[in-house]
Amino acid sequence: MKIELLPKQGWSTFLDSAKVEGAVFEHISIKEHGGRWNYYNFTSNTSIWELDKNLITITFDASEEEYICALYVEFYGNEELERLIQYCTERFEFVAKYS
Repeated sequence: MKIELLPKQGWSTFLDSAKVEGAVFEHISIKEHGGRWNYYNFTSNTSIWELDKNLITITFDASEEEYICALYVEFYGNEELERLIQYCTERFEFVAKYS
């Protein structure tokens, strides 16, 4: 299941991008820290976390790389990812759009 998470007012007015990225690192255990998730940072404006079919993709604004402009999740039953989605919808009041 593909899910887009976004602030109710959109990303252009959202000022807590660093906190969102920090929440991902808090909820998702990456291999470099003894976890199971792979973390990729292929470009300066994209961060990707991957485990099996589960995927988190954050795209940052190309001109202002500290601001998120898109957050997508591909969810196939992972508990860590489920907790992250719940946290983001509650803490940041994100809207989840399912496709």
